[in-house]
Amino acid sequence: MSITSINTYTDFQGLAQLKAEAKANSPEALRETARQFETIFVQMMLKSMRDATASMADEEGLLDNDQSKQYMEMFDQQLALDLTKNKGIGLADILVRQLGGEVAEKEKPNVLSIQRFQERVAAIQPSAVISDQAEFSPKTPDVFIRELWPYAQNAAKKIGVDAKVLVAQAALETGWGQEMIRHEDGRNSFNLFAIKANSAWQGSQVNSRTHEYEQGQKVQRTESFRAYDSLAQSFTDYANFIQSNPRYQGALEKAHNSAAYLDSLVQAGYATDPEYSSKIQSIMSGDRFSEAIDQLKLG
Repeated sequence: MSITSINTYTDFQGLAQLKAEAKANSPEALRETARQFETIFVQMMLKSMRDATASMADEEGLLDNDQSKQYMEMFDQQLALDLTKNKGIGLADILVRQLGGEVAEKEKPNVLSIQRFQERVAAIQPSAVISDQAEFSPKTPDVFIRELWPYAQNAAKKIGVDAKVLVAQAALETGWGQEMIRHEDGRNSFNLFAIKANSAWQGSQVNSRTHEYEQGQKVQRTESFRAYDSLAQSFTDYANFIQSNPRYQGALEKAHNSAAYLDSLVQAGYATDPEYSSKIQSIMSGDRFSEAIDQLKLG
């Protein structure tokens, strides 16, 4: 299942779309609308369970950081879908009846008790969840922007820069997701910002050809780049990389001004392309880019 289809069931924007389809009195649309209500309800229950567990802990655990929390939110989305597929927990059937639909005799509601619900949650482990991103290859710039936007917002808050800057920078570095750096076996490195694997990097890495500018001449080289397990990790590491590197302190001080921030990155040596900053700004000022961002903000 794609990330986009997951969102159809786990956010209220997707729910509005299903409700509009249900107005045509289609039994299928009515069932889908009820199912999404059930999925959102389950996701809220999962969040409440995690919040309650966290409040009872005296101190944060080793996994209580922004990256792990973002992972668990994505895991809960998938978990909510798993728990509500097929018969679900019975809430969808009740909603169908209340909205005037028919439920087959063999599909009559069998609402789970809280205990049985918790048992089903415990039976599903987070291993191998969120594997859909492995095939991250957005077909259009609009899809690229939509899928990266929530991660860009989180990273941008840490840096103090506009989230649009990070999306546009990732678009330039990856050719809108069509030129992602990959391992020899084809696995995605999720390196959205072309951050190289220097001696300080202790994580996975991948070799790839890249273009550099030396004395005004464009040359091709093979370099080692950092490799991540997800889009979220790529954004998190980018924010950490900028914040922890003294050479980018000047850029951070100008983060409130997108153009000045990008110019400072280039001056500090982030990229050797003399037009790096202007190319990103050109992407940001494009009509299609602006329209896609506006739609996300309205949503």
